[in-house]
Amino acid sequence: MENHPVISVHEYELKPSAEGAQFERAFKDAEARGLFELPGLLQYHFVKGIRGARKYKYAVIWIYENKKAWEEHQTPAFFILYLPSHVM
Repeated sequence: MENHPVISVHEYELKPSAEGAQFERAFKDAEARGLFELPGLLQYHFVKGIRGARKYKYAVIWIYENKKAWEEHQTPAFFILYLPSHVM
């Protein structure tokens, strides 16, 4: 098995009734609680589009040590479990 980093980009669509500030607050709260301290996760970047089709929409760029680490931590499930349902 090759041992190259894996970059995973997840785009998030908020419910029409949700405000971006709610999503940003939920992400920062999860971060403060250490919920992104996962084995094999090297870095993550919370980003917001500034133009084009993703203007004002959110994404997270996850960088894992390798494919095995990526397979062990599927982050969409994390967001379903830890972010408020009224946001996503």
